[in-house]
Amino acid sequence: MNKLNAIPMPGMEGHNLLGFLATLGVFYELDQQAPGEVRLSWTRHRSTWSPVIWCACTSTDGLVNVLVKRLCGTPRPVPPVVEQFSDLKFTTAEFRELLQRSNEDLPLLAALATEIATEEGQVQDTGFRTMAGAGHQHFLGFARYLIENVSPEDLTDILFEPWKYQNDGYSLRWDSADYRPHALRGLDPSKDKLQSVWWANRLAFLALPLFPCYPSARGLRTAGFDLNRNETFSWPIWTESITLDVVRSLIPLTNAVFERSIGVTPRGVGAIYQSQRFTEGKYRNFTPGRMVG
Repeated sequence: MNKLNAIPMPGMEGHNLLGFLATLGVFYELDQQAPGEVRLSWTRHRSTWSPVIWCACTSTDGLVNVLVKRLCGTPRPVPPVVEQFSDLKFTTAEFRELLQRSNEDLPLLAALATEIATEEGQVQDTGFRTMAGAGHQHFLGFARYLIENVSPEDLTDILFEPWKYQNDGYSLRWDSADYRPHALRGLDPSKDKLQSVWWANRLAFLALPLFPCYPSARGLRTAGFDLNRNETFSWPIWTESITLDVVRSLIPLTNAVFERSIGVTPRGVGAIYQSQRFTEGKYRNFTPGRMVG
């Protein structure tokens, strides 16, 4: 194993669901290059938690260069399911076909849906899906746009500086800042352009394979979401540097332990946050992260 160097990423904030998912996206992508040789921990930074990635890179520039090389090559790495579909509106037959002819994309497919069908014959999909085509908002279509259009020059600021929200639209709606309630605005927010952080959303999409869907007695569930209604997402902030495989185990364990033993925090976890998914109008949104453990 190569010597691991600690590289803080203070641009990512652990209390923000999008920040947490984007951090895991960085972690997941680096682990694809060096399986089992990358670690991630969190440390207190100002009023929140920020991640520290442990990898073979020796500098922030080295980390950025690795990610840019993997994510911004020609052509851009667009998964087949993202290339073929704009929304998660495929039938069980289409989903089975995708599973049968897919190799590298199996973890992503397992995170997007299962073969459990709705009454309309479409697959039931992930708890992270926030849009389904209404209002020209397309979950996989937006992901495809982000994959193809993020600029390499912008990545450094997203990882190491406070986010500036300078991109127009194309948000996957995992940031609570995307929700702009009418009651708290002087003007109709639906007429305002949504400013987002493209790189954060692009990196967050990379993390989806860490949250597979699975059937339960109550229907489809997504790892990390509550066991009852699949609407409350809980995520841990851990203080020890751990591998991606440990994270895969920790995410569902955190939710299960917290649901069964209120106030109990798993060993090595510095905090647990929760966010509620809700629907208003045409879209789903997530509430700001709330510390619950």
